[in-house]
Amino acid sequence: MNGPTSFEEDARNSLVRLQDRYRMLATMRPAFGDTMIIPIIQAGALGVREEERAIGTLLDEVSKSPIKARVDLTSGYFGLYQHYQERVVDAPDHVNWKIVAASPLV
Repeated sequence: MNGPTSFEEDARNSLVRLQDRYRMLATMRPAFGDTMIIPIIQAGALGVREEERAIGTLLDEVSKSPIKARVDLTSGYFGLYQHYQERVVDAPDHVNWKIVAASPLV
């Protein structure tokens, strides 16, 4: 880091490099099984909006594919905003959703 004023640029560059590394790994076929775990980052203040792109792409792809799919989405901070809720509800019947989100209620 070059000082406190360069924090945002340095942090963004670090996050982008991390994302690029995982994006490269995600394009490789899994060595075993049919499951991939891909971390995604959302840091809007730094201009990093990977979560928005990733969730949007996931919802589009599983809805377009004729292949039966099970989609598990979870995060301690995850909450489906209205646009995603509509896309999940409107998805074809061959998509089985499991969504776990934080909640103040049990």
